[in-house]
Amino acid sequence: MAPWWGSRATPLRVQTDKIVPLGYFDDTLVNKSYICYNLLVFEDRLDPKELCDSLGRLVRRSGWEKLGARLRTNFSEDRPAVGFTQVHYETTAESHGIRVPKATSRPALVGDPDQFTKLVRAPGVPTTLDDYLNTDRPQLGIHIVCYEDLTVVVTHFPHTLMDGTALGMVSHAWALVLHGKEDDILAPVDWTSDPLSELGKNPSSAAPLVLKNQVMSTPGMAVWGLREKLHNTFSTKEGRIYCVPKSYLKKLRGAILLELAAEAQLQGREDEFDREWKPSDHDVLAAWFTRLAVSYYPRASTRMVAIQSATSWRNVLEGELLPPGRPYISNAIGVLAAMLPVKDILQMPLSYVAMQIRHAFLEQGTRDQAEAYCAAMRHSRYKLPPLYGGSSTHYFVFSNLAKAKFYELDFSPAALGARDGPCRPSYTFNTLNPPTLDDGYIVNKDIDGNYWISGYRAKRLWAKM
Repeated sequence: MAPWWGSRATPLRVQTDKIVPLGYFDDTLVNKSYICYNLLVFEDRLDPKELCDSLGRLVRRSGWEKLGARLRTNFSEDRPAVGFTQVHYETTAESHGIRVPKATSRPALVGDPDQFTKLVRAPGVPTTLDDYLNTDRPQLGIHIVCYEDLTVVVTHFPHTLMDGTALGMVSHAWALVLHGKEDDILAPVDWTSDPLSELGKNPSSAAPLVLKNQVMSTPGMAVWGLREKLHNTFSTKEGRIYCVPKSYLKKLRGAILLELAAEAQLQGREDEFDREWKPSDHDVLAAWFTRLAVSYYPRASTRMVAIQSATSWRNVLEGELLPPGRPYISNAIGVLAAMLPVKDILQMPLSYVAMQIRHAFLEQGTRDQAEAYCAAMRHSRYKLPPLYGGSSTHYFVFSNLAKAKFYELDFSPAALGARDGPCRPSYTFNTLNPPTLDDGYIVNKDIDGNYWISGYRAKRLWAKM
């Protein structure tokens, strides 16, 4: 932890404190580098105190104390269960420069995420791990921004606490507390021990990493890192929010399925087609968006592209390392990659690109591959995940939060004033500090089935999509 210590004095340990080490895959260089922010935008006025009190009640529940940030069991007014800050503007959100993105009838750029990131840069909101190490701050906190016509609820925490899947579990448990349904909250996996402490210690020689031969060498990583540093120094990043309406995606996926059916017929395997795995919404979106994003390359370019998808290992670990059906509030993520040259992305049918992404999930998302992937992290000096490709590879990373169902959250008990129906966010946004590398995208799905993609890339490249 030495690189993160600042000049401020570390808070003294309280006699009743219980010390619990971070889990092995929580305490990584990547996780220690980022603070996470999840924004829920409600076009209603919500009660900040009710939101804070209800989240505090969740954290005080047996098994959920880990969210109390210091990993301590004693909370009081002086040492609250969750961090809480708020700001109130006696004006509308739009007059303050906040425009909630609206769904469109066709794919379109609909906004700039920086209008939301400025909301988290407020006094009292942590920005680095040092803000937690050198203060008595809870790991989990909320920052409420109130306007006359809407409320923005910002949840913030260090990435060492949990991943996006776990945040979804926490958020839905929070909503249950708001509705007085605390008996429906599942007991999370015991946080006082590390259930993944053995993960990656027993890789099978019969099941090495599928992309073992494409793991970047140390010299390659050095060149790639230098190139990224120069790029970030001399290019201007620009964030955008992209909307892909449900109707368009349905049409696009239908066309891809027709392409695959026609291919199966030509190969004389029509009978097998219905039994084969079909590309998911994520596969189609990632293939389609990547094709747009690399369209500025020459069509015959042989430059390699890594289409990477973040995945949770929870499903393949349940029943062995994780008890089934219980929330695991920690980090359990890997990255799966489809490796393709630009020319294949631009020239081959979109169905081909989508199926390469699907094959990556099927081949790299197994229990054996989770073991091999985590073994590679254990062999890395800083527990870095394997990076596939060469120093010139163009990387895209898609983190799909649709399964977290943030748009289905109902915070109506915290709404000010009577209402008949649920109070759900009209927009959600996730960001990190510091911002991710170029072409790292967050994917989410709203209550109507529309998809939202947000991310950053070099300013000049958005205009070429």
